[in-house]
Amino acid sequence: MKIETNTGIWKISPGKEGTGWKDCRKNGTIGIGWAHYTDLHDYTEQEIEEYTENEGFEKPGYVANQLIKFIFQIKKGHIVVAYSSPSTIYGIGIVEQKNWRFNENVSGKDYWLRNTRKVNWIEFSKIKTKYKKIISELGVRQSVKAIPKQFFIDEILPLIPKESNPNIYESIIRSEISQNIFPSIEEDEQSIFDLSYEEKKKLRFHKSFERNQKLSKEAKKIHGYTCMACGFNYEEKYGEIGEEYIEAHHLIPFAELNENTDLSPKKDVVVLCANCHRMIHRFEDTSNINKFKKLIK
Repeated sequence: MKIETNTGIWKISPGKEGTGWKDCRKNGTIGIGWAHYTDLHDYTEQEIEEYTENEGFEKPGYVANQLIKFIFQIKKGHIVVAYSSPSTIYGIGIVEQKNWRFNENVSGKDYWLRNTRKVNWIEFSKIKTKYKKIISELGVRQSVKAIPKQFFIDEILPLIPKESNPNIYESIIRSEISQNIFPSIEEDEQSIFDLSYEEKKKLRFHKSFERNQKLSKEAKKIHGYTCMACGFNYEEKYGEIGEEYIEAHHLIPFAELNENTDLSPKKDVVVLCANCHRMIHRFEDTSNINKFKKLIK
């Protein structure tokens, strides 16, 4: 079965014409129907296809496609747009947990409560749009559909009033661009290099330094918000949603770190865009920013 490429941003319908939106918002969840009475946690993708065939769904391939996306492709940190045809955006939120939940004691008519994922919904009033480009992209029938990242940034995000939540742009841009749409640096590093157990522990310790909020904020105040490797600036590219966004990277090799290491935000930390930050962790010397810059053409 061909499943569309995962972008990390999803349209999911909260029930026909938004019937289940109040429950979704109240419970902090988004859900999907069809498998009303069967827990699919132990099913493989192939078994889900067989299940939809055996249950006699009118369009078993379509149903299997939707279930597979919801179960296997949506990840913690991904963005969800709660949208129902013909033209209403009910909410935007960020998936909070890795796993989804099967809720057994739910009636079939409340299908949006049967299989659910926890979502941190960002507060704003529902938005009705007549813009054909948005309606066409989000569709009128599919319950679960991947949304292209650039379309989300260019067309959907500007519809949300910034004043409705002071943290909306920061929350979304951090989720969409940095930590979860791409594999994390830590996961990427471990998949490339055959690290020992102790080296992996050390790498996690290294990353904890980069996630030190006080150190990161001080470094960003000193160095600014333009990538020190390639010169990319999020605000110049994405407008206000990219304002004051950049990632911090410390230059001391993780093998040399310990709990007593005293880092200077000016000398030991640089600021990098998400791409350069990920790539420098593949580089032979993560502490040599000047040598790394020579790779960039």
